[in-house]
Amino acid sequence: MHHANFISPPPYSYENSSFAPPPPQLGQMSRSWDFQMKFEAAHEDVRWALLNTITAWEVSGTGRPWDHIPRNNIQSAYDSAPQDLKIALDYIVHHHLTCYFNNDTDRRRHLYFSRRDAGWPPIGGPRVLLSPDQFVGEYLSVRDRVQKAILRSIAWWDRKQTGRYQELHPSALAGWYLNASNERKIIINWALEVGLDYGIDTLRGIATQETIMRTSFDRMHQNRQTTRSITKMISP
Repeated sequence: MHHANFISPPPYSYENSSFAPPPPQLGQMSRSWDFQMKFEAAHEDVRWALLNTITAWEVSGTGRPWDHIPRNNIQSAYDSAPQDLKIALDYIVHHHLTCYFNNDTDRRRHLYFSRRDAGWPPIGGPRVLLSPDQFVGEYLSVRDRVQKAILRSIAWWDRKQTGRYQELHPSALAGWYLNASNERKIIINWALEVGLDYGIDTLRGIATQETIMRTSFDRMHQNRQTTRSITKMISP
């Protein structure tokens, strides 16, 4: 039987299991295997979602082969992952999800529609508007295409007042947000929450955009669940 130690991961098993690494020996560097152990303890369908999410973050849209990392390298992949991927992996484990995410926007929309299904309104409700610092932090955490959409929306709004289209430098976002109208703040908060990668002008547009996103979201996740069902028949 393979035993976990401080330099190698706990053994992978198809059974639900958990392995606690022993304390480091004198003069040796310890390493946390927390995520590897969460992977070990998860249902196989959740493990499949984790493996595919790691792969998708790396190769989606690149034309490269869809090859999973070795299962005993999960901890290394997690340790070296960008922050948005770590958040997605933690989210999958926490909610026992069996469908993978392609990117940060997938994760944001899953959370958004989970809240909507739980009775949250599209805006307001339990939400609190981001502070200027929180807004900048969220802006920096979203995908590049979402950041560009935010800058374009702000530029179009400002153009109505100045007659000139000019996108803000990200360093000026906190000041803009601080002085923005409440309606603009609500729209921007919503755009960040769902990872919107195109502009939206008014609050009235949210309902229409949400309907379009929901249709696409449901179809995408149904296709991925179907893929998983086929994969299980071939290699459980």
